[in-house]
Amino acid sequence: MKSKTVQIIALTAMIILVFSIKSQAQSFWESAPDGIVHNNGWVGIGVTNPERVFHLRDNLGILRVDRNGNSPGFMAVRFNEDYSQIHSSYFLSAGYANGQRYFTIIDMKNSAVGSNGIERRLVVTQNGAVNIGSNTSVPSGYKLAVEGKVICEELRVKLQSEWPDYVFDDSYTLMPLAEVSDYIQTNKHLPGLPTAGEMEGGVAVGEMNRLLVEKVEELTLYAIEAEKENEALQNDLSSLKAEIEMLKAMINK
Repeated sequence: MKSKTVQIIALTAMIILVFSIKSQAQSFWESAPDGIVHNNGWVGIGVTNPERVFHLRDNLGILRVDRNGNSPGFMAVRFNEDYSQIHSSYFLSAGYANGQRYFTIIDMKNSAVGSNGIERRLVVTQNGAVNIGSNTSVPSGYKLAVEGKVICEELRVKLQSEWPDYVFDDSYTLMPLAEVSDYIQTNKHLPGLPTAGEMEGGVAVGEMNRLLVEKVEELTLYAIEAEKENEALQNDLSSLKAEIEMLKAMINK
């Protein structure tokens, strides 16, 4: 009986001690002079009523993260799909590496850090170039590289070169169709258009549209010329028919 009494007294003392420590800790967080506030498990810095698990507020709304020593700064947030799988997660990170500032989203793909399972989903470099995909990079002179297909409701390309309305200028020299035929027989593509080999490196959409419109406008001029020639032939045929009818009438007299 005495042993049970001692146990009860010890357990009661431990409970009182735990609640005392918790109360003191909570009191510290709630009244901390450095602006850190604890409210029902949520932590706020610079705010008296945290609205999320971690709520930061200052005049600029900036969170600064530095490494110890002279190492570049790095900040990352991990989003887990399944917490039981340590590496089944996405990393949203920003930092400085290889002389470049960057912002990136990384898919861990159930793989340990440093393994080949890590895939970059998006990278934004300090010069504003955007890379979407794990196995591609933004070539020099470009601002966007996408691994895979792209779909959108509208795409506008603003050309720096002249739009081919010059085809309709009186000074424009239209290649005769006989020369076009010879060129095609020799080169196996239309004059002024890139070859199949040249297209293997990719298609400049804006420039290709300009060239295609140029060919459409040239075809329009060829069609107009053909229509004029056809009209002239029809007139000649009508004149011949009239002369034949006159000869027939003279013979029948």
